[in-house]
Amino acid sequence: MHGEDSNVTMPKISKNTRVKKDTLQPQNLMETMINDACGFTGNNVNDTDMSSESINRNEIFNEEHIERHNEDYAKFYEMIEDGKQPLYEGCTKYSKLSVLIKLYHIKCLCRMTNKAMSVILDLLKDAFEDVKIPVSFYEAKKTINKLGLNYTKIHACPNDCILYFGEDNEGLQECKKCKTSRWKDNKKKQPAKILRYFPLKRRLQRLFMCSKTVESIRWHSLEGNQDGLMRHPRDSQAWKTFGLLHPEFATDPRNVRLVLASDGFNPFGAMSTNYRKQMPGNDIDVYLQPLIQELRELWYDGVQTLDSSKNEIFKMRAALMWTISDFPGLDIMHIEKNVCENVIYTLLNDSGKSKDNSKARKDLREMGIRKELWEDENGNYCPSLFTILNTKKNGFMKNVFLRTLKNVKMPDGYASNKMY
Repeated sequence: MHGEDSNVTMPKISKNTRVKKDTLQPQNLMETMINDACGFTGNNVNDTDMSSESINRNEIFNEEHIERHNEDYAKFYEMIEDGKQPLYEGCTKYSKLSVLIKLYHIKCLCRMTNKAMSVILDLLKDAFEDVKIPVSFYEAKKTINKLGLNYTKIHACPNDCILYFGEDNEGLQECKKCKTSRWKDNKKKQPAKILRYFPLKRRLQRLFMCSKTVESIRWHSLEGNQDGLMRHPRDSQAWKTFGLLHPEFATDPRNVRLVLASDGFNPFGAMSTNYRKQMPGNDIDVYLQPLIQELRELWYDGVQTLDSSKNEIFKMRAALMWTISDFPGLDIMHIEKNVCENVIYTLLNDSGKSKDNSKARKDLREMGIRKELWEDENGNYCPSLFTILNTKKNGFMKNVFLRTLKNVKMPDGYASNKMY
């Protein structure tokens, strides 16, 4: 905890100092949704002015882009128009797109059928004549699909033995290991189990559709490390060693380094849902096969990708560098939660919950080390180097940190409530 540079001079703070809860402005959720899905940043979908700072049609549809990626850009522009279109004349709270996404979210949470959603949409259209929503779920889904969050359905053995995937298994009618039928209803050809896989390549390609996002992707090679401290994975020994071992990969800063996190993964919906006996367990590798295939292709072959910042096509490659896995028999989830909370409270110098407190400073005195961090006769002490202050000199970093934490978006059930 106290590994900071001992030569740094910091202003003293009182042990009674408390973290001020800053007022943070909420972001436009539909803007964030479109930006996250399409890789565009800093553009308000509700702005009527689509020029200069925001994306404009001339920027999107230049001749070269039309030839190479016309379909993706056309869908994005249509989605921007849906996001700008108010739900009804004079409505400022909801757009056509925001209502459809919220309704789709409710459908997923409540496990409603497509027919039920169509009935609701038809009722809303009939009750409110001026409302700008489709009359059926089929039409609504065509709009939502422009977000590019489609998935591929892959049939699976109900006992988690195999996926009906790839040349060897795709045409099988029963599991080659347990001999269980592929079908729940053989006459109607209803599969017994389905994996819904979200392809990786298209999502990585979308990151390069906006020049501003590309700048963020290349940041690790453009911004030097001035003080030698590790603030980003690029500062780690693993990153540097990988670059030395694979110089052809490291040469192009647009190549992507990935981390695979499966810790806390629940295949059955929200985290409050009880685990079932049919959960994959040790057979989780079966369900990783489509991802592994894509990772192999991204590493060995790459994928042709449009870099909008340079207006050129390049071969994007990706490498899996880290994994975060679950450990059976350990309460890792709660351990991680406690560690994360302690780290955040310490960074924010919360007087009641920070681990860098008066007791810790007295321990340093008893051990006879780090004199510059000891309390003075009034019980005051210098803040540690890692303490996030909120001063004009440091650019109000506490505000920036809290705003970033507030705006983190997680899937339902993936994380607990964030601290403010």
